[in-house]
Amino acid sequence: LLTRHHLRQQFATIEEHDTTLLDNINSAVNERDTLLHLGDFALGGFKAISLYRTLIKCRRILLICGNHDHGRRGGQFLYGKLGEYFQGVYASMVLPLPDERYATLTHQPDRYRLPNIHGHSHSPSPVPYPGCVDVGVDAWAMKPVRLEKVLEVLYQYWKPQQEAT
Repeated sequence: LLTRHHLRQQFATIEEHDTTLLDNINSAVNERDTLLHLGDFALGGFKAISLYRTLIKCRRILLICGNHDHGRRGGQFLYGKLGEYFQGVYASMVLPLPDERYATLTHQPDRYRLPNIHGHSHSPSPVPYPGCVDVGVDAWAMKPVRLEKVLEVLYQYWKPQQEAT
């Protein structure tokens, strides 16, 4: 499903990996939630995307494309047709923060547009760089993480400079 080529050593089979991720996602979301997925939704083209999308119980998923979500896979061009499976498909997003600042949401870490919330790095730590929070399941015990927790971690490790008054 999400990062299986990096996690084979933790699971006996790919199916065990995928079932664990699906169970963890479905235990964290309900049908009315919005799931922000920061890239690499599925390996295996539209067949895999369609299958996993139907198995996730929340109806609204916004996808920030990862390096496995666009380009050619098995002769299929993925990026242009992802809108059939998701309620929004983006290269990146800007998230308003409670302190009237903004965070960038990207697939790959972006240390130049801080603060940054990203996936991709497969880090065991949710904070691979100051000002960046990795929301990939690798950093969160193979589970999705709520935005409130992400922001708590972000502000714990990122101290914005005080603006001149």
